[in-house]
Amino acid sequence: MKNIRLILCAGLGIFFLSCNKAKENYETTQELPPLDPRAGIYMYQDKDDTIRLEIQQFGSPVIGDLIISLKEKDKNIGTFNGPLQDSLLIGEYTYTSEGTSSIREVAFKFRGNSVFMGAAPMHERGGKMVFVDRSQIQFDENMPLVRL
Repeated sequence: MKNIRLILCAGLGIFFLSCNKAKENYETTQELPPLDPRAGIYMYQDKDDTIRLEIQQFGSPVIGDLIISLKEKDKNIGTFNGPLQDSLLIGEYTYTSEGTSSIREVAFKFRGNSVFMGAAPMHERGGKMVFVDRSQIQFDENMPLVRL
């Protein structure tokens, strides 16, 4: 009986040691980089208009999804990527509208927990719509995309 208790205690000791080692290995191999506080969902919505910007990666480039649904306009759904300089993000928006794929430049200005979409005259260059003059971009303060 004494031998059974000794074997049982030794077995339990080995079991607990192996569990702790497995836990240690899991914790050290599962380190994730910290999330950038600006990554996330920013949204503007009223009864007629919705703009939803979901940033998955804040880096170089910034990568995300964008949905623009404005009253009396076709809904645009797509992805964007582009560099962030200071608080200004200007990138390419590859989207589908009414079954047609297109590419155009988009601009956003970050301020606090809000993002403002920019607009300026555009023209076609290389099969995509681009701003004629980026210094002319105006940001709509009346439609802030607020971080959710």
